[in-house]
Amino acid sequence: IINNVRKLYMQVLDNKLQPSETIEKQLRDGACELLDSESKTKTEMIDWVLGKLLYEIKEIFQIDDEAGSLENLSRRYMFFKKLLNNFNSKYAIYFLPSWEMPLQLANKFFQLTRNDLKALLHKEFKGTEPSIDLFMQSLQVTLDFEKYIDVRFSNKCKEEKLSKLFEPYLSLWVSHQDKMMEN
Repeated sequence: IINNVRKLYMQVLDNKLQPSETIEKQLRDGACELLDSESKTKTEMIDWVLGKLLYEIKEIFQIDDEAGSLENLSRRYMFFKKLLNNFNSKYAIYFLPSWEMPLQLANKFFQLTRNDLKALLHKEFKGTEPSIDLFMQSLQVTLDFEKYIDVRFSNKCKEEKLSKLFEPYLSLWVSHQDKMMEN
């Protein structure tokens, strides 16, 4: 049964099924209710769906590729906003509201981005000549994105803020400001 449910969700997420009230009810009222009775299976299914939805972001924004660089951090956030809007308009109806799938999608995105951002910041700002402009730009777009998520989910997102990853590098900005003041 679980394999059949997974196949049905795969067809829905791959847009291989025409949206219909029947499919919507089968998944939301049938499959989700069934999965709710088995928490381990429900968690596995949610993780699978989130992985499927975030697959494209993982592929496009790899940290060893130009698209995954700090310069393109704002694009990563915009891509996720588009993904979230797309999920809400096309796929949210196939899940029980109690599952809070959009919020879980945001939490999973934060986890994924936290790992990538940590590596990117370390790589970029442990060098001899770090770009303060890039640092400030990256920090600002991250703060703006966090504000968007906080407003969108009424501060329900419990993942650690991405902006905390910038704290160890704030001394770079302070040093830069000291040099400017001396000049």
